[in-house]
Amino acid sequence: DFFMAGLPREILKWVQSLDLSYAVKNPKRDFSNGFLVAEIVSRYYKDVPMHSFDNGTALLKRTDNWELLDKFLKKKGLTLPRHLVEGVVHQKNGTTVPMLEAVYSWLTNRKIQSVPAQQAEDVVPVPAYQAPTASKRLRDEYSNLGDAAASNVMTDEEAVRKKNEDILSAHADEARKEKATNPQRFQKTRVMQKPSAPRTASGIDTNITFKQVTVKSIDSTAVALRSLASQRTGGQTSSTGQDSGADAKKTEAAAPARPQDEPLLSAMSTVCKTCFSSLGVVFESESQSLIGVGGESEADETNYLTMFMTNLNKLSPEVKSTVWSALIEAAPKAALIVHTRPSEFASLTTVFALLFDGTSYTEDFLQAVEAFIAIGQQLVARDPQVSWHVLLMYFLPRYQHELRQSSVGSTGVYKREILLRILHAYTSNTDLNQRLLVMRQFQQFLAAGRAYGGGYSAGSSLSFANAGSFTTQVVQKPPPSTDGAPAGTEENGGVSPSAISPITDSQQQPTAEQRNASQPLHILANPRTTDLTSFLLCLSFLVSIEDGMSAQIVDLYMYYAIVGFTMTSPVARGCSISIMGSLASKGCVAPVTKQLPKILDMVNSSQGIVDWWELNVQILILCSTLLDVLLPNVPIPSPTPSPRPQSASEMANNPPQPTTPPPQPQVRPMTPLQTANVARTVYKIIDVLLQPNQALPTRMIGVMSLAHHVTQKPHEMLQGEDAMHSTFIASVIQVLASLPSSDRESLLDFSSDGQSIHQSGVIRNYTIRPITNAWDGVATASSICNVLASKHVPPELIISLPDLRDLMEVLAATLSDKIDPNSKSMWWGILKSLEKTILFGLQQAPDDDVLLHVIARFFLELSGVELQEGDNMDTLEAKALEWFLQRNNAALPANEPSP
Repeated sequence: DFFMAGLPREILKWVQSLDLSYAVKNPKRDFSNGFLVAEIVSRYYKDVPMHSFDNGTALLKRTDNWELLDKFLKKKGLTLPRHLVEGVVHQKNGTTVPMLEAVYSWLTNRKIQSVPAQQAEDVVPVPAYQAPTASKRLRDEYSNLGDAAASNVMTDEEAVRKKNEDILSAHADEARKEKATNPQRFQKTRVMQKPSAPRTASGIDTNITFKQVTVKSIDSTAVALRSLASQRTGGQTSSTGQDSGADAKKTEAAAPARPQDEPLLSAMSTVCKTCFSSLGVVFESESQSLIGVGGESEADETNYLTMFMTNLNKLSPEVKSTVWSALIEAAPKAALIVHTRPSEFASLTTVFALLFDGTSYTEDFLQAVEAFIAIGQQLVARDPQVSWHVLLMYFLPRYQHELRQSSVGSTGVYKREILLRILHAYTSNTDLNQRLLVMRQFQQFLAAGRAYGGGYSAGSSLSFANAGSFTTQVVQKPPPSTDGAPAGTEENGGVSPSAISPITDSQQQPTAEQRNASQPLHILANPRTTDLTSFLLCLSFLVSIEDGMSAQIVDLYMYYAIVGFTMTSPVARGCSISIMGSLASKGCVAPVTKQLPKILDMVNSSQGIVDWWELNVQILILCSTLLDVLLPNVPIPSPTPSPRPQSASEMANNPPQPTTPPPQPQVRPMTPLQTANVARTVYKIIDVLLQPNQALPTRMIGVMSLAHHVTQKPHEMLQGEDAMHSTFIASVIQVLASLPSSDRESLLDFSSDGQSIHQSGVIRNYTIRPITNAWDGVATASSICNVLASKHVPPELIISLPDLRDLMEVLAATLSDKIDPNSKSMWWGILKSLEKTILFGLQQAPDDDVLLHVIARFFLELSGVELQEGDNMDTLEAKALEWFLQRNNAALPANEPSP
């Protein structure tokens, strides 16, 4: 209300009547990015491209929004002064209200009734404490200048110095005048107080001394976790209300040492020391002290675990393999120690950070991840609540930046996926309430980087004061919605999925231990306190490694996918499509297929050129996954993008087997008619996106994902859709032909080294592999014949020699393997339809190596002639060319030598 007081009442009522998507609380801030101004204009002009405006606070986004809005306003007849727009963008005083008045008058054809301010008869002098200081005079002087004038002044250092001296001199003159007119204000007065007489009383000793007491601070986090561990182990409190720890100290000497009483690093160091002794490994210096909690050290112990971590490059592979295996076998003991004393996990994180903090993903790094995950799996088996909260408190804050990062690079994506595999290992898959709580707290943890000044602590939004209250409540799901969104989801990206909410009084009253965690899982909608894109990036990978998802978890993932798809960020949309693809690959097809019309509308509205190549890639991978699930008779599965060889994934995907399998989502089978309609929509999306004008990664990854759907006939559920299937195969062929020669060779397995290509993205790292074993060679060759037939206008063939070479390279890839004897008749027909085209190419370039290679392949596979001893490539090509020319009663041009 304080900020809104600066607006005229007429404009204030007008803005409130428009029912904007965001409430206006501070006009200078809320109107600075132009999003709300564009929304106001869209109430009067429906052609405002609201999807092009980004409701962000960065200066670049504000400037882009206003440039777009200014162009639209000029088109419609309103020209705002440039200095006024710049003032609004930079949130300068006195610019927002004039801008709103101009827009209001233009849209409503009304004038603001301004009432002149009445001058007060008696001017009250400004109090001395409100008088401007020297620094304020300097700020006011330069802020009153326009941007152009200020930049001109700033470029001349002498002018700046002279101007500053004049301002400071004028300020000093005013101060001297003030001293002359009001001298009593500047007189220093000293207040003298009489010393008070000491109060004495008879019989009371006045010589009282006080002893200083030193109080040791207590780590509230460690206390909370110890309290949690005590509750888990059945710790009791004495009848006097005091902790039983005092009694434990009395009997500590008599009681035998328990394994969980040993410090965690001492236990792990003992494991390493035993391995070193058995293998005869001796270090030059064993003076490294044991790192304790909070950086403390025990000088009388040698930390063999730290010595092992810091000397990995000097140890042999046999020694390292033995030590890593021993550390993994010691995971149950480490989990027992952490479960008893959770604060010990901090020291373990400190040591493992010697490898985790780096960017070199060697075999030692993967072994360290495997050992760390093994401890987490054992800890989850003991108590999933303790395992999650020690990870959230001691491990994740160290790598919050890597989890929130959304830049392109294989290193960043791989590091984020490794961290998420660790997170997955430290959480339970069988406890639905715990799973939902992990999701909510992990979202708040990612948001804490912006909401709490870049750091996360136990005192922020995830307080552990009630360390024993780590449960949540799930109510019965409401009826499914009819618009394709999960239950409780709003079309415009509402902020609370109703499938997950606290239990009401009419259902069941939560206990005192459950109230702390029974809040509904929700999106932190304030863009200044969260980064939902980072959360979606993490979810897009977590859903891919989920196993045994319940219906509520599927709804949760689908809810965030729909919310992300409604955002303007291409990264958020790409993450949403990736989540849908992972859900579809796990059999949850129905909720995904309901979003296909929206995806088709998006690609049609952008004419196939979506904002970002990886968004196109994720859409094509989703289409391939849906075809795999809906049309399951395809023999070869779709190649999915993989970050690297899966040694890290194998170690992270072996959680302990649950005693009771989690509830599976109920998948309602689709009718053949529904399946056919969905498949048609998928083919329409592919037809729009898989085009030669797309970005190179989109073409390569898209062809790799869809190649195994290149078959001779459409699926049995798509009978009568031959034209649609042929169009799809022709798109694959044309995209292949449009690729640069080196990239096409890598897909067609012509490269000599045979190595895969790695393409880095923001959402995933993609491995591009050869496709020649995935598609049907006859279907591909037939499609090439159809493409060439479309370019044949009798009596001429309208195609350039380079384009013909590109298509012949693709054809040669279909002939790279031995032809199936059952399909020889089809290959004879393909050769017959291609003979005129090949002759046309030979007349243009008789020694073209690609054309000669295609003829040689046909010669070997169809003629039945066997190679003679001593035949080389030149001899083979000469025989093949002679065979081909005799078949067509043709000859090469006389002026061109034959090979």
